[in-house]
Amino acid sequence: MDIENLSAQDILDRYNLALKSSATAIWDWNIETDEMFWSPSSHDIVGALSNKDLPNTSAGFFDKLLFPEDRDLFRSAIRQHLKDKEPFDMEVRIVDIEGTPMWVHTRAQAEWDDKDQATRMYGTFNDINRLKNTEVALSQKNDDLNSITRLASHDLRSPL
Repeated sequence: MDIENLSAQDILDRYNLALKSSATAIWDWNIETDEMFWSPSSHDIVGALSNKDLPNTSAGFFDKLLFPEDRDLFRSAIRQHLKDKEPFDMEVRIVDIEGTPMWVHTRAQAEWDDKDQATRMYGTFNDINRLKNTEVALSQKNDDLNSITRLASHDLRSPL
């Protein structure tokens, strides 16, 4: 089946299925109007029923979805991206609809007008919560093993 033979709806349905199956959401921020768009897969990641449950402005995003301790870091990274025009790429915590923190990896790119003013920023975020929780568990296990190793080493050097 050639893509040329598919309807726009078929292509959109496949695209949305791919986003959902990869735990990826798309966001689009119109900087000039401060409006935000969220793809339907965003609902699954944060537990929203519809776009009405998601913030429709950047202030709403910062206040409602970003984990409080990560807000300044995220704002700083956005400012740096808009200044340097380097690709935006970071791991950050958000808060789902029930208030539970979760990790996402977000990548984004802004667009600038002919006066070099940022007009739009769009990107993706991927649910990496399971990965980050595994990292934390492995780090704890590693710390436990290091503690055991230090104790065993001490006992071997200082027998009773």
